[in-house]
Amino acid sequence: MAICAAPNADTAPTNSTITTCASGFSSVRFGPDAFRHANQLDIQEAVFQGTATYSLNDNVFKLGYQGSKKEVFNVFVPNSRGTYYFDSIADFAAGRASSLTYSNSVTGNAIDAAADFSYWQHSIYGQDALDVTDDIKVTVGFRYDWIDMADVPAENPNFVKRNGFSNTKTLDGLAILMPRVSASWRVSDTLKLNAGFGLFSGGQPEVLFATPFYNNGYEIAGTTIRRCITAASNCTGANGYLESSTSSSVTPGFTAAVGAAALDNLRTFTGFGYQMPTLVQQFQQGTLPGTPGISAANEVIALNPAFELPAEWKLYFGGNWEVYDGWNLDVQYVATQAQNAITFVDTRAQPLIINGQRALTPDGRPRYDGLTLSPVARNAQGVSSTNPGDNRDLVTNNIDKGEAFTFGVGLSKSFQFGLDLGLGYARQNIDESNAGLRFGTTAGSLYNSVPAGMDPARDAYGTALEEIKDRYKLEAGYRKKFFGDNETRISMFAERTSGRPFGFTMQDAASGRSPVFGVNRAAQLLYVPDIKADTNTTDLQIGNVFFIDAANRDRFIGYVNQFGLKPGILEKYSNTNKDLNRVDLQISQELPTLIDGHKLKVQFDIRNVLNLVNRDWGKVEEYGDGTTLARAACVSATGTALASNATATCPAYVYSLVPTSIVRTRGDVKNSLWTMQISLRYEF
Repeated sequence: MAICAAPNADTAPTNSTITTCASGFSSVRFGPDAFRHANQLDIQEAVFQGTATYSLNDNVFKLGYQGSKKEVFNVFVPNSRGTYYFDSIADFAAGRASSLTYSNSVTGNAIDAAADFSYWQHSIYGQDALDVTDDIKVTVGFRYDWIDMADVPAENPNFVKRNGFSNTKTLDGLAILMPRVSASWRVSDTLKLNAGFGLFSGGQPEVLFATPFYNNGYEIAGTTIRRCITAASNCTGANGYLESSTSSSVTPGFTAAVGAAALDNLRTFTGFGYQMPTLVQQFQQGTLPGTPGISAANEVIALNPAFELPAEWKLYFGGNWEVYDGWNLDVQYVATQAQNAITFVDTRAQPLIINGQRALTPDGRPRYDGLTLSPVARNAQGVSSTNPGDNRDLVTNNIDKGEAFTFGVGLSKSFQFGLDLGLGYARQNIDESNAGLRFGTTAGSLYNSVPAGMDPARDAYGTALEEIKDRYKLEAGYRKKFFGDNETRISMFAERTSGRPFGFTMQDAASGRSPVFGVNRAAQLLYVPDIKADTNTTDLQIGNVFFIDAANRDRFIGYVNQFGLKPGILEKYSNTNKDLNRVDLQISQELPTLIDGHKLKVQFDIRNVLNLVNRDWGKVEEYGDGTTLARAACVSATGTALASNATATCPAYVYSLVPTSIVRTRGDVKNSLWTMQISLRYEF
């Protein structure tokens, strides 16, 4: 559960502020986070492999097979114990929650929603290594992978009706042929070159296999019950309860009694913190009178029927050259191009059509339908699209976008008097849409947290969070036998790297499927109005953006100036954290023993020496990957409020909830602290 540290709830609440902590206050969280409520993974794997090699003249042929069978039991049901939010300390003391998110198996036992399946992954590979000359060697080969998987998710007819295809697609039958070629050339005794090119795939995370099983809309059902402060057509009860924040209708069977059981008088509920109120459980499971059983609107995660295995084309070039008097120059270059990379799309998102035209946001992005208009208001304003509600159908798709290159150069020499010296530099550039395969997390979080670009429903393409633009390295070591045949070695490793990328986003002021963008995802690339072109600095308007008050306006302008944000829609992760410096030290000493040829080796490893010398040095302090700089809502061209239940247009933005501070954090603290390790090793 989360409790806002504000003494009292918002004095002028709206549907959005009642479920978010007041500006200037933090939230305190108790208990396990939502993703640990039911989280269990058990994988049993058996691997079979065989290889045959045959030599013929200058050729060495190799043929092999590898097969692995995996049996997977995966339980992942976030919020299965319920997650409460209290808008103030006073509300918590009174047992008055602002929202409850509850999701579980329709049986009430999270284990029943487990993804329980098995599959085979087969590979055959072959190559011919040919000695063209004594100095030139060429290897040509291939690898062919395919997957056999008999188990399929239960088909959801509601998903089929909405999308025109089934949610039962798995990786069964998917195959990929990966050709590869490499060559090495010994140009001279001092110069060696090598290169390679090929297609590489593999290591698919279990999330691709498992999520369609337990997110099929039949195994799990969930609900989010909120307080409803502002009058809306889907509020129910005198106190105002909302089972869905933006949908024009709620799940049948939801009543004020269910809302009251979820959010009111929790101090007197003896099961608080241990179990869900009975009415909430019955509503979630669809067993209350008036409920349709398993809701047809339940969220589904599925694979596109045309889904293909992700892969990368890789080009490699390297060379080593003894330049002069023992100095070695090493050059490496690696470039990759994505093939069938991962991306996620909410297929329920419907383009907002007004009078036959696709509606746009004030900054030119296409809008989707998240309007809460009544049917009469929709007809009156020419809205022909429909709001599909808060829930999503997240479909895993392929996209041929994603490229990277890394260039590195190093210079090194070992001197006869015991000094080893190495210098290096690397340059990197990585652009991508979604890092799903590397992060290996859930489709829901990957869709929600990755910023959307010009299309609010699709991942923005741009800089990857893992990109390190520049890296400089220095390695120096000295070795000498000061007594007997026992070596003393001192080694230093110094590095300076560019900081990791970070960026700024915006999101709708309302929860769920947003009225502004019409999608149910939090991160939208931030739109920055042209502050320098603003001719009236005393009002609350800058171009087509208004601010809720002067304090929010001034904070926003301050951040724009602080981080050098350019006017327009920002690029993905367009800012960079400060450069990092790191020095590590290793000292080792060999010691004799009573047995000839046996030695003891004492070694001291000091990590982050800079922090040992000065507590303010060697720190890793970074801004968050993506900071929400504003919550956006629609207003008229003159800045006046628009009734969300009566108006479809969005001529201008109004920004609110601009953070009171944006600070660097250490994240993983151990990266900022010095540590020392002493080890003793026996060598023989």
